[in-house]
Amino acid sequence: MPRVLALLTILAMLLTVPTAALAASLVSVATLEANGLQLGEGLVQGTAGDFFTTVSSPASTNRFLRILFGSTQIEETAVVSTGEVRRVTATGEVSVFSTLPAGPLFGLTMGPGGRHLYVSLPTGRSETHGIWRIDTVSGQPERYATLPLEAQPRGLTFRGTDLFVADGSNGRIYKVGTGRDSQVWASDALLKGRFGRVGASSLAFNKARPLGLVLGGTETLQEFLYVSNTDAGRVVRIPIFSDGSAGPVEELIRSSLLEGIRGFTFDTGPSGGSLIATVSSGNRLVAVSPAPDAKVQILAEAVPAPVNDLLQNGTLFVLSAGTPPIDNASPVRPVLWRVTDILLPVPVQPSATAP
Repeated sequence: MPRVLALLTILAMLLTVPTAALAASLVSVATLEANGLQLGEGLVQGTAGDFFTTVSSPASTNRFLRILFGSTQIEETAVVSTGEVRRVTATGEVSVFSTLPAGPLFGLTMGPGGRHLYVSLPTGRSETHGIWRIDTVSGQPERYATLPLEAQPRGLTFRGTDLFVADGSNGRIYKVGTGRDSQVWASDALLKGRFGRVGASSLAFNKARPLGLVLGGTETLQEFLYVSNTDAGRVVRIPIFSDGSAGPVEELIRSSLLEGIRGFTFDTGPSGGSLIATVSSGNRLVAVSPAPDAKVQILAEAVPAPVNDLLQNGTLFVLSAGTPPIDNASPVRPVLWRVTDILLPVPVQPSATAP
């Protein structure tokens, strides 16, 4: 009898685990570290099926101890960040696609028609700060739009020909029109981080159910801009009015399981689909079910520092910022993974991503 009770207890525990496929398998598609560029961030798919990623070197300070005639002085030399966009083919071949004038590089998205890539470059220096675009044929970069120096541009996404930019420092969303002028499109405390930490990070447009009742038994979907707040562990969404202006910012969900949330994508499930997100500090992949009853479901754990993801023909690809070093001298390498043995909330089809 005690043995039967023990078995029943174990069975009950298994049935109440609120996660799915925690031991997902990660298959390395490509390792992206080279030439000291160790920080992965942006991930987007090109029109020909290749992947594009951003990698950067961290900014640092070299300190030197100088002893001269009995006097000791400490001299400091700033080492600026550098950044590149790398191309990864379906077979895992990696090449440098474009070299930017500085780093670090954050958001990355493909422009309308696939003619240009767009990347955010928050250097804080007037000559480089803002949004850059890269010709997808030549790889030649040029600055596309400037932003206020206090802004920290991160995630990027397009709606038509308008580019939307998440400001990770000030709780703002900027819109850049075809004239390359930038303006604050939305601003709210829900988009801010705490104590100067990163708030608004990635963003993407999606149609979903508004909060409230379904009228007449017919599901009506409304367009929203979804934004992840890395520090607060929050996903917010902003309704889009018919004239393209922003409605009031609303919190979709906040959870300790989302603290450290970075990039995300959507599947093609009902009511706008589930949001599939990377949680970097938690080393996990999660799904957020659609409104009006949004919940967090852990899809996989022990994923090394995931920062971005996308779906390709029903397969989930994840970019790691870096794998843990073997020892203090080992580099931190960003890796592009293909995720297998993972139970997504619903069968998925190719869908738009949030770079």
